[in-house]
Amino acid sequence: MQKITILCVGKLKEKFYLDAVAEYTKRLQRCCKLEVIELPESKLPEEPFKPRDLNLYARMHKAISVILFKLEGQAIRRHPEYRMDDRDMLSRVNWEKGTLTVDGKEYPLRDTDFPTIDPADPTKLTEEEEALMGQLVSAFMHSERLQQHARFLYSVGSVYRCYNGNLLYHGCIPCNRDGSFMEFEFGRNRLSGRDFLDYCDKIARQGYFAPEGSAERRNGQDFLWFLWCGRNSPIFGRSHITTFERALIEDKAAWKEPKNAYYEYYNDEDFCRGILAAFGLDKPWSRIVNGHIPVRAKEGENPCKAHGRLVVIDGGFCRAYQGQTGIAGYTMFFNSWGMRIAAHEPFTTIEDAVRHDRDITSHTHIVEEFQKRVMVSDIDTGVELEGRIADLRKLLDAYRSGVIKPDPTRKGR
Repeated sequence: MQKITILCVGKLKEKFYLDAVAEYTKRLQRCCKLEVIELPESKLPEEPFKPRDLNLYARMHKAISVILFKLEGQAIRRHPEYRMDDRDMLSRVNWEKGTLTVDGKEYPLRDTDFPTIDPADPTKLTEEEEALMGQLVSAFMHSERLQQHARFLYSVGSVYRCYNGNLLYHGCIPCNRDGSFMEFEFGRNRLSGRDFLDYCDKIARQGYFAPEGSAERRNGQDFLWFLWCGRNSPIFGRSHITTFERALIEDKAAWKEPKNAYYEYYNDEDFCRGILAAFGLDKPWSRIVNGHIPVRAKEGENPCKAHGRLVVIDGGFCRAYQGQTGIAGYTMFFNSWGMRIAAHEPFTTIEDAVRHDRDITSHTHIVEEFQKRVMVSDIDTGVELEGRIADLRKLLDAYRSGVIKPDPTRKGR
């Protein structure tokens, strides 16, 4: 008979939990030997990881990184339209010499022990790797909390948003060196600017909503990867991501991730006005609200670019970036009086806040004060209300002109 042992940290106290355990123990005893062991709660030691654990974690990180590089290579081969053949890194390694050539320079790899890679077909997964990926996919697909997040993102999110005359997006509008919108070719479509972002939004949704197992869903899922780190993706905004180089090449000269030309122009007011015009936004207060590139506030960088026509609100809300920015993020406020942003100081600990009378403090920066107060009719809600009023007037005219005839069976006037 199979034996199942359940380890519980801490003791059950609530009666309904105890009753449930007793009931299920009784039921399961017919088909297995069940043992429930309650362990006392204890604090983690100051150094919970032992050297042998760190070695194991390093090997695990290496194994999953190899799988990542293989899957990226497969996606690149499936989609020549991404124009990323040079990023199929495993296929470009000189396995005999243990080197990789980047931008014309040959670099030695810091590690050449890859027992799961076949140099003849470096992107092919082994049976064990296939099984592991199947388990990971199943875990993600059956995680209710993760699915809630995904549904939330798809229900309220988009690649960009036009809101109250302002344009919001995360990364960039991909541009050429001369400041013109970069053109992308997908199938028979040659797209740039707003048309390209609309296409990105459509294919990203296809990766979630298309039927399971369909070519459309697979294409959409691959495209989500392209949005994350693809060449000049509007979300990524760089030529390439150097995950492989950072992991396996010691020389930091190979770690460079060139930014799209957009970031050379986004300080130019005429350039920003051109982007707003391409999205049909011509309000006096229209602004581009940009994220992605952390603002180095501690070095005096101003989040307002192009004479205030573009505002970068990535200020390091994530703690990992607070060392670069010196702050803990921005909050933007937009109302009928104007637009302003508040920079937040990093929060350390509750003890520090109580002991030194510190709390999360904010410093407000006024982007613009409107000379004429913005009315409801000027914003999206006003446009919607005017549309509903117009529809009601048409309905009233239809009744008055007899186009819509009254119901003869209905009593009253």
